[in-house]
Amino acid sequence: MTADEAHDAASTTDYPDSVVQISHLASGARAGDIILSASREWDFRARFEPIRHVSSHGALHREHMLVPVLLSRPSARAPRRTTDVMPSALVALGLDIPGGLDGLSFL
Repeated sequence: MTADEAHDAASTTDYPDSVVQISHLASGARAGDIILSASREWDFRARFEPIRHVSSHGALHREHMLVPVLLSRPSARAPRRTTDVMPSALVALGLDIPGGLDGLSFL
């Protein structure tokens, strides 16, 4: 299954890109044996910081994964991931996409 197929299969769930995200996390050079994603309104840092946080950067929940993108022209394909924004911006500016950059242009 491709990343886009996995995204499409899970797009209506509470974890729309979890299959792709977990596979990227688990295959990383610094990955450990456990991957954590906080429950809503739970903060892993609560006992270390005086400021109460009610969200988590990078959680797998729908509201953390879906980011609105405003475009001034139609896209060639549906934007799926925030990592697609940088290569798309480079294409819009007529610049080359450097090797090793995550994401695919949606333009």
